[in-house]
Amino acid sequence: MDGFEEYLPMIRRMVRAKVGYPDCEDVIMEAQIAIHRCNFREESSIKTLVYSITKKMISTYWRKESRRREVERREGVLSKIPNPGCDPLLQECMRILSDEQRRLIRLYYLEGYTDKEIGGMLNKSGRWITTKRHIALREMIRHSGRINIRRNL
Repeated sequence: MDGFEEYLPMIRRMVRAKVGYPDCEDVIMEAQIAIHRCNFREESSIKTLVYSITKKMISTYWRKESRRREVERREGVLSKIPNPGCDPLLQECMRILSDEQRRLIRLYYLEGYTDKEIGGMLNKSGRWITTKRHIALREMIRHSGRINIRRNL
């Protein structure tokens, strides 16, 4: 699609405001490519089309960035959580949990599975897993106020 060049300043402002400078040029380029590939049917204005595609590219960026950060965070969590076999405080806190609760904590925090994946393994819903995992964490924290095994380490 031709004729969208006049909207490049608008695209740049939107992306820089929502994404920031390190990655904004990539998002701007992806938006330009998507706009160029688009089949404009003239049912709305070009400006509306450019705006909606740019907004979608910004959303896509943040979704990918969120996933990337989640993977990095999980890798960091796995390196920060001590081996339950060598930390007496963690061993003690894990001992107060039921077998099911220990399994949920181990699968989620040590092996990096999501609640939905764990639910699939146990034939339970992801929400059920989340609730039970939070209950287990509360019990562990109540048992020892010094432990910090929360997901946002």
